[in-house]
This record gives sequence, C-alpha cells and structure tokens, in this order.
Amino acid sequence: MDLGLTRHIGTSNMTIPKLELVLRDARIKPAVNEMELHPHFQQPRLFQFVMEKRHAAIGFSPIGSPGRPARDRTPQDTAPSEDSVIVKIAARHQIHPAVVCIQWAVKRGQTPIPFSVNRATILPICGELWAIR
Repeated sequence: MDLGLTRHIGTSNMTIPKLELVLRDARIKPAVNEMELHPHFQQPRLFQFVMEKRHAAIGFSPIGSPGRPARDRTPQDTAPSEDSVIVKIAARHQIHPAVVCIQWAVKRGQTPIPFSVNRATILPICGELWAIR
C-alpha cells in the first residue's frame, strides 16, 4: 500500500551501473546522490551522469579526506588543502585553502558538505565562507 509518505529519496556512493538500475526500477526516483567530490577526486563521469539525470550532486569531503583511516588511503592520496596551486589561490585571496575547495564545489554545481572533528578548524573556515557571500 502506498501511503504517500515518501516524496524524495537519495543515494550515496553509487556507481553509474548501480544508479542506472535504481533509475530503471525505482518508482520514486532519487533526487540526490551523495559522493566524495573535491578538486583531487572529481569523479567527472559520475558527476556528469548525476547532473544529466537532474539529481543534486552532494559532495562530501569537499576539502579532501587526508585523515581517513589508513585502510582507506593509497600512496597517491593527496590533500587538496595542501595543493600548491590551491594554496597560492588562497593566499592571493587571503582565505583558507579549504574555502577555495568549497567555492570550487559550489561553482561546479554541487552542494558541498564539509565537516571536521575539530571545532577550531571549521569555525574560521565558516567565517571566511560567510564573508564571501
């Protein structure tokens, strides 16, 4: 029985083939897809697919995830907030490199959801983002 209680659903960490199956089979189509997105992990094919399907692209870890558990890291992992190009852009605008990453995400058309376990880290970044608006 359909009670009409669900209007919007979302997916997370889905591949294109899995999303295609969900879109084929779901009566209520996903409105959003959450995925890791930042300047060093852009996932262009998945991002384009999500945007073409008119889903909101929710980008978690928009400033990277250098603190992820060792089991989830590779030697090629890099932190966007330490990238020399991003650091130079931030210095030129007198903002934190994380703000550059978040602005990149917004201008790209995704909704970034930054987080930190350290309040001292996130509060100055939030202040800089607020000042840019």
